[in-house]
Amino acid sequence: MIHLASPLAAPCGSPHPMPDLLVARADGSLLHSKPLPARATVTIGRHPESGVVIPDDRVSRRHALVFEHEGTWHAVDLDSTAGIEGPGGPTALLQFDPAEAWINLGPVVIWVDGIKPKIPVHPPRPVERKQTPILRT
Repeated sequence: MIHLASPLAAPCGSPHPMPDLLVARADGSLLHSKPLPARATVTIGRHPESGVVIPDDRVSRRHALVFEHEGTWHAVDLDSTAGIEGPGGPTALLQFDPAEAWINLGPVVIWVDGIKPKIPVHPPRPVERKQTPILRT
């Protein structure tokens, strides 16, 4: 876990073949770099137990999840108040494209660096939530 309010963030550019999850301010200054091993999941939010903690009121406690599915990296909004935004605008689920692998999340930009293009066999689908039926008596 890395807390972005701490004075030290992990250095960028470690020599490893796996992709990196990068977190930066809107001005481009890098806040954090985290290696992403295969099948990793990283929760991003204000909650102290998140994999990446962003202490800002524009970020929900559990705002987004970055995960790998069959060789491709995705970000999913966890029903946050503000949502996530990718290159195509607001979205609930984003497949990171090697050319434009980023999302806006509150005051930060998050992207995956070093991903290889791959087409998944079975892309993940958002779960449709069914509303509880209203019973009238």
